[in-house]
Amino acid sequence: MGWIEKYMDYSSDNEASAFIHYWVGLNVIGASLKRNVSLSRGHYILYPNLWTIIVAPSGSKKTTACSIGYNLLSKLDCIKMLPDKGSPEGLALALSSSDSNGDANAQALIYAPELSNFMDSRKHNEGLVPFLLRIADCPDKWTYQTKGGGVVALKNVAVSFLGATAPDLMRDSIPASALKSGFLARFICVVDEACEKVIPFPSKDTHLEGRMIEELERISLLKGEMVLPKDCQEWFVAFYYRHKAHLYSESSEKLRAYLERKPDYLLKIAMILSISSTNILMYNIKCMNEAEKRLDELECNLLKLYLSIEASAGGKEQINITALIERSGGSISYESLFTKLSTSMQDPSSLRKMVTTLCEARVIRIDKEKGKTVLRLVKSV
Repeated sequence: MGWIEKYMDYSSDNEASAFIHYWVGLNVIGASLKRNVSLSRGHYILYPNLWTIIVAPSGSKKTTACSIGYNLLSKLDCIKMLPDKGSPEGLALALSSSDSNGDANAQALIYAPELSNFMDSRKHNEGLVPFLLRIADCPDKWTYQTKGGGVVALKNVAVSFLGATAPDLMRDSIPASALKSGFLARFICVVDEACEKVIPFPSKDTHLEGRMIEELERISLLKGEMVLPKDCQEWFVAFYYRHKAHLYSESSEKLRAYLERKPDYLLKIAMILSISSTNILMYNIKCMNEAEKRLDELECNLLKLYLSIEASAGGKEQINITALIERSGGSISYESLFTKLSTSMQDPSSLRKMVTTLCEARVIRIDKEKGKTVLRLVKSV
C-alpha cells in the first residue's frame, strides 16, 4: 500500500470528501519532495510542487482536511512553512531565511486555510500576483527588489501552495484580472460540493500517523531525475496529441489557459503517484492513467468557477441562472426561467444576452421541445 492509500485511510474518519483528501495528500508529497526530484522538459525542469486551492461550501470540512495534511508535513524539519498573511517582501524574506537545518534554499509551503486572509481582491496588493507568478516557476536564482530599495536573493526556489475557500469567497480572493494574466491557471482548483458524511466522534490512528510521518521523511530524502520508460513515453505522446486536439477546439479562453498547463500537471501528479506507490524514481503506466483520470474529474467545474470569479452584477446573474437550471433537474423552459427571475431582471434583452454567454461558454445549450425553448445544462457544473 502506497503513501497516498495510507493517507486516504488515515483521513477517512473526517467528514470532508475523499475527493478533497486525495488532493491534499498529493500536495503533501509534492511539497515534501521540494526540488530533490525532477523531470527535464527540454528548456525547463519540472518539479513536483503543486499549487492547490480547495473550493467547497462552508461546513464541508475543507479546512480540517487541509490541516490534516499540513500537520503531517509540519512534522518534517526539511521544509519551511510560510505564514498565510504577508506582503511579497515578507514572503521573500521568509523564503530566503535558513530553516532549522541551516538550509537557506527557498523551498517551502504556503498554507492558506482561509484564502481570503492571504489574498483579498478588494484590497489587493498589486505586487503579490507577479511575485507568486515568478516563484511558481521554481527559478534557480531570483533577486527580489523590495519597495524600500532592498534586495532579497532567492535560490533553488520550490514553493508549494495549499489553500481553501468557499465558492462565494473565491470572488473576493482572486482578482478578475488574474484570469487574463494566467495567474489562476497556475492553481489546481479542486471544486467540491457539500459532503454528506456524518461522523459525530472522529478519531485519529496515532500508530498509522507515526508510520506515515516516517515514510514521508524517507520520501523527502529521495533525490534524482525521474525515469520515463518507453511505454510511458509512448503513452504520453498519445495523450499529448489527444490533448492538443482538445486544446485547439476549446472555445473558452479561460479554460485554454488551464489546458495549456495540463500536460505538466499530469506529469507532476504521475510523478507523485509513482513515488508514493513504489518509492522509486520511475514513472509507470498505472500512475499516468490515474493522473489523467483525476485531472479530468476536476475540469467539469472549472468554467463555472471561472465565471464566478470574474462576475460583475451580470455575471452573478449568470451564476444564478445555472443554479436555477440545476435545481430544476438540469433543464428549464425559457419562459419559466424568466418568470423565476422577474423580480431581479425585468429586461428580456438582458436575459437573452446572459443565456447567449452561457451557451458560448458551453455551460448550457438551447433545445426546442414541443414548440418551447428549453435551456439545459451541458454538464454538471
